[in-house]
Amino acid sequence: MAISKDYVTDQGVDCPHAYIMISDIQYNKFPFALDITNPSPTTLVNVGIYYSQATREAKQKPLMTKTFGFNADTTGNVWEQAYVALKGLPDMAGAVDV
Repeated sequence: MAISKDYVTDQGVDCPHAYIMISDIQYNKFPFALDITNPSPTTLVNVGIYYSQATREAKQKPLMTKTFGFNADTTGNVWEQAYVALKGLPDMAGAVDV
């Protein structure tokens, strides 16, 4: 499971068909922050952004990684929810499943 889109990394590398894949998901049933007035997400997701699917399949390292959070529903498939949340991020607009 992965997504693809045209992407420019933080270092300015233009990836016409970047391959974006979740590497791991960390779930905590208690929020990560201690501020109960502003609770943080219960789920942290680490994502690798590769130049292309071919570079990922060749076992090359990602050009960059990013982490984002969301509140997962543990009664459903957390990986599918994470990809939906990933595609909802502003810099992932227009991404398609691959």
